[in-house]
Amino acid sequence: AWIFLTFGVTLGGAWAYEELGWGGYWNWDPVENASFMPWLITTAFLHSIMITEKKGMLKIWNFILILVAFELSIFGTFITRSGVISSVHSFALSSIGPFFVIFLILSTLFGVFWIVYRSRGLHSEQRMRSFLSREATFLLNNLLFVAICFAIFWGTVFPILSEWVTGEKITVSTPFFNQVTLPLGLALLILTGICPLIAWRKASMKNFRRNFLVPLFVGLLTGIGVSVIGVRDLIPLVFFSACGFVAMTIIYEFYKGARARQSIRSTAFLIALKDLTLRNKRRYGGFIIHAGVVSVFVGIIASSFFSNDQFFTLEQGEKIDFQNYTLHFRKLTQRQDPEKQVVTAHLDIFNGDKKFQLLPEKHFHHKAEQPMTEVKISSTLKEDVYVVLSAWDDQGRATFHVFINPLVQFIWIGIGIMVLGGVFVLFPNKKTGSVSASKRKDRVNKNEAV
Repeated sequence: AWIFLTFGVTLGGAWAYEELGWGGYWNWDPVENASFMPWLITTAFLHSIMITEKKGMLKIWNFILILVAFELSIFGTFITRSGVISSVHSFALSSIGPFFVIFLILSTLFGVFWIVYRSRGLHSEQRMRSFLSREATFLLNNLLFVAICFAIFWGTVFPILSEWVTGEKITVSTPFFNQVTLPLGLALLILTGICPLIAWRKASMKNFRRNFLVPLFVGLLTGIGVSVIGVRDLIPLVFFSACGFVAMTIIYEFYKGARARQSIRSTAFLIALKDLTLRNKRRYGGFIIHAGVVSVFVGIIASSFFSNDQFFTLEQGEKIDFQNYTLHFRKLTQRQDPEKQVVTAHLDIFNGDKKFQLLPEKHFHHKAEQPMTEVKISSTLKEDVYVVLSAWDDQGRATFHVFINPLVQFIWIGIGIMVLGGVFVLFPNKKTGSVSASKRKDRVNKNEAV
C-alpha cells in the first residue's frame, strides 16, 4: 500500500508540473495534502512496527496509526467529492459528501472502541531504557511524522472551519506550510541517518564514534563544498549538509557490512555486497529507500531555493538571453482541429554549442470555458528549462514565462529509487542453506522457551 501511495502522490506532482503551467510540482493544494497525509502516517507505522517486532513496544500506538491512516484516506475522498474545498484537483460537486462524513464518524468510533477494548492485551513488553537508543529515535521519528501530518491537516481544514464559525473563509497559503514543514523535515532527514545505525537499548560513545564519525565529517565537507560553489543561504546549506551526512551513513553501512562478510567468507567485495543485501532485504532495502529520500530532498531544496523565472515578450525573430541560455522566438502558428484550436510558439533554445527546440502551446477546446496550457520542458540532471506560452497578439508578439528549475530530476529519480527499494523489501531473503526437520523443531522449541 505504501509503495502504491508513494507512486500515486508522485504522479500527481508530475502531472501538476507538466500540465498546469505554473512551474512547480507541489503547492500545498488541499487535495495534494489529502494524498500526502496518509503517506506520512503509513511511513510512521512502517518505522514503529519494527519496534513492536523487535521489542514488543508501541502496540497501541501502531493500531492508532493504522486507524488514522485509514480515516485520512476516507477524509481525502470526502474533500475531493464533497465540494467543501476549492482545488484544481477536485471533482464535480456531488451529494455524496454527507455519506462520507457519517462513515468517517462511525468507522472512527468503531476503531477506537476495539483499540480500547483490546488495550489490556496490547501493553508493551519492555520499557524504553534510554533516550540515546534506537527505540527512542524511532519514537521521535514517529512524533515528527505525526506533527507534520497534524500541521498539514490543520492548514487544510482551517478555511472550512473558519467559514463555518465566522462565515468568512480564511485561506492558509503556502508560506504557512513551508515554515512548519521545513524544520520538521530537516529533523526527519537527520533521523533518517541516525535511526538505523544507533544501538538498541542504550548507545555508547564507542557506538557513536564507530557509526557516525565518518558520516558527520562527510556532511561537514558537503556543506563546505556547496558553499564554495555559491550556496550562501543557511537553510539550503544545512539541508545539503544533512543530505551528505545521511548519504554517507548509507554508503558506510553497506561498506561495513560487505567487509564484515568478506572477513567471514573470502570473496570479492561486490559479491559480498550482493550476498549481504540478498540475505537481509528488509534492512538493506530500507537503506535503498533512504537513499531515494536523500535524492528527493536534494531536488526539493535545489528547485525551491534556486529556481529562477521571468516573463519575456518577444517579436518573431527576436532573441533574448536568460541565465546560461539564449531564447530565439522564430514564429507563431495556429491550427484548427475538430475539437480545439491550437496556438503553437516555435522556440530555439541555445546553451553554448547545444541547441534544442521547444514548442509550447495553448489549446482552446470548443466545449471548455478556459484555455489549456501545454508546457514544454527540456530536462537534464542539472536543470529543467520550462517554457509556458502566456499570451500573444495579432502582430505576432508572444509573451513567455520561462523557468530554470535546478535538479528537479533528482526528485523523480529519488521516488523511483524509493519505489524500487520498497519492491526489493517485498521479496524473501536468500536462504542460507537447508535445515533438517529435527533442527527446525529444536529451533522452534528454543524460540518458544525464550
